[in-house]
Amino acid sequence: MEILLVNFMAKTRLINTKFWSDNFISGLEPLERYLFLYFLTNEHTNICGIYEIPLKTISFETGIELNLLNNILERFEGKIYYYNGWVLIRNFSKHQASDNKNVQIGIEKAKALIPQHIITKLNTLSIPYLYPIDRGGKGMGVFEPKLEPELELEREPKKENLSFYKSLKKSKGLIKQRLRIEYINSGSVADEDEIEEIYTELLEGCFSMSKIELEKLSLAYGLR
Repeated sequence: MEILLVNFMAKTRLINTKFWSDNFISGLEPLERYLFLYFLTNEHTNICGIYEIPLKTISFETGIELNLLNNILERFEGKIYYYNGWVLIRNFSKHQASDNKNVQIGIEKAKALIPQHIITKLNTLSIPYLYPIDRGGKGMGVFEPKLEPELELEREPKKENLSFYKSLKKSKGLIKQRLRIEYINSGSVADEDEIEEIYTELLEGCFSMSKIELEKLSLAYGLR
């Protein structure tokens, strides 16, 4: 995996290095690949891959004119949808460490914020991880299917990261407090959901990253 380190205290996204050799991606034009990568890594994304962003913002941040932007979006159909100001990335949450319960909690929290009309659209598109449930009389909601038994088994972090993993588990409260302080020092307002997402990302890094990669990620968040 390759780490994309963005601005201090911003979200960090992991992109598989096989991204560029993917059959769909390799068939795109260079500008289309650039836009596809933007949808995965821009600062408006969240852990479930369903987020609100105006076309004008996409155009401004990418430098792609609106007319061309609409044409490219048509090429992404089946992978990325744009509907009523919302980006819907198919199978995004499927690749977000689905065997990590903390990640699952973060995904469910993000999904709970999705408006009803977007949920309805997702169901018509057969997006696999959204199903109708009762919200206590408030209509359809979000349901995450129970994980398969083999995904619920405890994993072991990489040996080189074991010490850091134990430290994370033991000092969760202290680490979150340090993240809050880093937010304040950077002039930002501490966001508890983002702090939880950062903590979860560090935990998951103990399983998937090398020690050097994990150290870089920790430094990006001001923890080492």
